[in-house]
Amino acid sequence: MHTTVTPFYTASEVEQLLIDFEAGILPRERWTHHAHLTVGLWYLVSFPKEEAMGKVRQGIMNYNRACGIEPTPTSGYHESITLFWLWAVGEFLAFKEPGIPIEKLVLDLFTSPFADRNLPFNYFSKAHLMSAEARDHWLEPDLMPLTNSSTHEQLPRFEIPTERLRLIPLNLTHLQLLKQSRALMEQHLQLNLSDMRMEAEVQSEMDEALETWITHVGVNEMNYLWFTNWEVVLKQENVSIGGIGFVGMPDDNGAVLLGYGIDCRHRGNGYATECARRLIEWAFEHPKTRKIIAETVMQNGASQKVLLHNGFVQTREEGDILAWELTKERFADYAFEKKT
Repeated sequence: MHTTVTPFYTASEVEQLLIDFEAGILPRERWTHHAHLTVGLWYLVSFPKEEAMGKVRQGIMNYNRACGIEPTPTSGYHESITLFWLWAVGEFLAFKEPGIPIEKLVLDLFTSPFADRNLPFNYFSKAHLMSAEARDHWLEPDLMPLTNSSTHEQLPRFEIPTERLRLIPLNLTHLQLLKQSRALMEQHLQLNLSDMRMEAEVQSEMDEALETWITHVGVNEMNYLWFTNWEVVLKQENVSIGGIGFVGMPDDNGAVLLGYGIDCRHRGNGYATECARRLIEWAFEHPKTRKIIAETVMQNGASQKVLLHNGFVQTREEGDILAWELTKERFADYAFEKKT
C-alpha cells in the first residue's frame, strides 16, 4: 500500500508544523512542498517581509542540520528557490485582507496559481535554477522577471508540462479573446494556429461552456484554475490539440468533475490520457480534493479508456450515461504501481 502525506487543514496542525519545524523534529517525509509554503506563509503573516525572509532562511538551514543534510553544490539549502517561493506567497497575500485565519489562508493558497509547483519554471530555465550559483545566492530569473501583482492580469503566468504536452490555463483575457476567435487567443499565447476540429455536438458544448468559463473566472480570479479550460498544447508542433479542465473547486464531499476533449486529428495517440493524468495529479495536491468524477456516454469507448488508464472505476449507469470516480487513495496506489 502506497501512503500519501496529508497537508495541514487546521490552525492547530499549522501550529504543530511550526513547532516541529523550528525544533528540527519534523519527519523528513512531512517536509513537503505544502509544508515549505505553509511555513513561509506563517512567517510572512507574522513578521515584516525582510524579517520573515531571514527567519525562513535560518529555519531551513537549522532544520537541514538537524536532519544531517550537508550543504553542497547539489544538495541542501537553496537560496533562489526559497526566495522565489517567499515572493510567490507574498504576492498571494497581496490579494488578501488582514485578519484572515491562517488555516483559511493555507487552503486559499493551495487553490491559487501561486502554489503550483511548476511555477518557478515559468521564470527560470531548469539549468539556471538548478545551478550551484542559484543554490548559493539569489539569481534573477532568466525567462521572465518577477513583478508585483495587484490585478488579475498580473497573476503569475504558468503552465503544467508533461512529456509531450503543455497544459495552459486560460485566464479571463484569454477566454475573452477565444470568444472573439480561437485564432486571436492562440496568437496571444504565441501558439501556431490550430484550426481545431471537433464533432459538431462537442463543439456546441464547448461554445456553451465558454460563457460559463468567462462568468466563473471573472468572479473567481484567485481560483480561476478550477473554473477554466486548460489548452492542451503539443510541444513538438506548438499547436493546441484540445482542452481539459474541472467544473469548479472541490465540493463539500471533496469531489471535482473532470472534462476533456481532443481534436479529431490527434486522437489515438494517448494525449488525453497523458494530460488527464497530470491534471489529476495537480488536483489531488489540493487538501480538500478527495475524488475526481467524470461522465461519458456509453458509446464513447475512447473516453472510457482514458479514465480506465488513469485508475477510474465505473460507479453507476443512467440511460446512456456512465458515471466514473477516482479517489485520492486509489490514484496514489495506481500511480505508485505504474512506476514500480
